[in-house]
Amino acid sequence: MSDSNGEPTSPVSLPEVTSHDTVTRKQPALWERHPTLTAGLISVIAALLAGVIGYLGAVTGANASLDVAKAQTHAENERRAQDRRDTVYKDYLDAANHYFYAWDAIRSNAPDSAVEGGKVEAFLQARTDYIGRINDVFVHGSDAGWAATQKLDDTMPPSSGSGNLPPFDTVLDEAAFRTAFNELLSIRCSEASAVARSSCSIA
Repeated sequence: MSDSNGEPTSPVSLPEVTSHDTVTRKQPALWERHPTLTAGLISVIAALLAGVIGYLGAVTGANASLDVAKAQTHAENERRAQDRRDTVYKDYLDAANHYFYAWDAIRSNAPDSAVEGGKVEAFLQARTDYIGRINDVFVHGSDAGWAATQKLDDTMPPSSGSGNLPPFDTVLDEAAFRTAFNELLSIRCSEASAVARSSCSIA
């Protein structure tokens, strides 16, 4: 550096700034500078959280109520099916018993006296009732119940539904009938009883 005459001049030294000459001012936080705005934001956030919690609680409560309603409906349907199955098994067993022994009553008499005593008509009516009841088991019974019903049906007189009687020399196996009858009765006990049984077997 030189002056106006071209002579060199000494450099100008600036005063040194020390740490004592620097003043640092800390800025207040946002919530301190805007307390009203901060309070408003907190209120809004609290309201949103309350709304979300309320909604979740309502959804949870609704789902719980729906689950309870479904469980109740399922239990009611199960009870109705159980009652219906009990009735179907009972009616079929009664019909099977009548049908089996109606034929036995005919065979114990000569054809003429059987007609006179109304035993043929009783047998034919028993056959009609039996066919209707076995169809009910097919619709409403369980797989085990239907399998036992088929075993019992194998011991019965022919049930074609026609007005003709089986040959008079047709002999039925009463022991096989009672065994199959008791098997289905045991199934009725296990499936349709409202009170749990320790055993439904029949000796």
